[in-house]
Formats: sequence, structure tokens, C-alpha cells
Amino acid sequence: MARAHRAGCVLTLQENLARLDAGHAVRIPVSTTKVIALLVLGIAVGLPMLLLVVYITVHAARTGDVIAAVNPRTAALVVAVVGCLLLLPIAVAVRLSRKEELVLTREGLTEVQRGTPVATTRWSEMGRVEIVRTHGRITRLSPRMVTYTLAPRGRDRLQHERAAAGLRPARWLAAPEPRVTMRQQYSLGPGRLAELLAAAHQRYARPPSPPGAP
Repeated sequence: MARAHRAGCVLTLQENLARLDAGHAVRIPVSTTKVIALLVLGIAVGLPMLLLVVYITVHAARTGDVIAAVNPRTAALVVAVVGCLLLLPIAVAVRLSRKEELVLTREGLTEVQRGTPVATTRWSEMGRVEIVRTHGRITRLSPRMVTYTLAPRGRDRLQHERAAAGLRPARWLAAPEPRVTMRQQYSLGPGRLAELLAAAHQRYARPPSPPGAP
């Protein structure tokens, strides 16, 4: 069953839905464990390459073989070292400082950074909730991501907001079924997160009642 972390507690799918039924928010933070694991992997890959670059440089200095130190393979190693040992730690630090989380309520879901909402989708604006894999040469090894399609009212709202802000129409909104991909690695995990979103969508995505309806 699905679980979500809130104030140090682990909640099941039914407990999460019960919290929503009671009018409480369910907060699902980005998994710091996965972010740190990515950093550790980058360092583990980058350090051996750094040692190899140092060895090549020292060897070239001793032998006077400058070509060995400036060939394309050495340049590629240097770029990889910079990416793994410099750019990746910076990216991880920035990612952690954002304090990203997904907040679910009876109205919909909101992506939050540093306590500030950055994107909101109502349950009535959502279509199907699915799990997809990113495109790659080996699809089965690609990360799984949660996606959901936008209903016409959701697409219309986003198009109106972009027009009001003076922005050009987004191409992805012109698709027959616009799809939103949740690229953040939330602590709930793709399978459990998709299960929770699908259940909440089915529970709360009721069309608004017409005026005067009982």
C-alpha cells in the first residue's frame, strides 16, 4: 500500500485519503536520500577519472609527451571530472536548498519550493495518471516518472494564464492530451505516488454542480 511521510510519520494509502477527507494536507517531500545517492555515485565515478587525469598529466610532464596530455580522450576525461566533482555537487546543493515538496489537498495538488507554491493542478483538471519511463537506449533501465494528462479545463486554464502573462502559447498544450511529467524524485516513489494521485483524483475530481443544484 502507498505510504507518504508527514512530520516523521509513515501513512498508508487509506490513511492519506482519510487525512484528505478530514480537510488536512498531505505533504510529500523530495527524497533527500535519492539526491544524496546521486551525489555519492557522481563522486565514485569522478574520483577514479580525476586520478587518471593526474596520472596522464604527470606522465606527460616526465616524458615530454605533450600529445598524450592534450588528446581528445584526456579532454573528455577532464570534462567528466568537472561534471561529476564540481557541477554535480553544486546542482545537488541547489536542489536541496529548494526544499521541494508535493502538497495534496481535497482541491488538488501543488508543487512547492521553499514554502511557495509554484504550480497547482485541481483534481477536476486532471485526466489519467500513469507511470512512464524516460526515453533512452535502454528503456527498461530508465527512471520511472509519474505523469498525468490534462483535461480540457486544465489546458484552457493554463493557456489563459500564459496569455494573461504575455507568454507565447506552449506547444505541449496543443497536444490532443497534454501531459505533465513530475520529474522530481519524491520520497513516496513513482508507483505509490501514482496510486495515491489516481485514488485522490477518482475521489475528488467531481465536476462542479450547476447553479441551483441541490
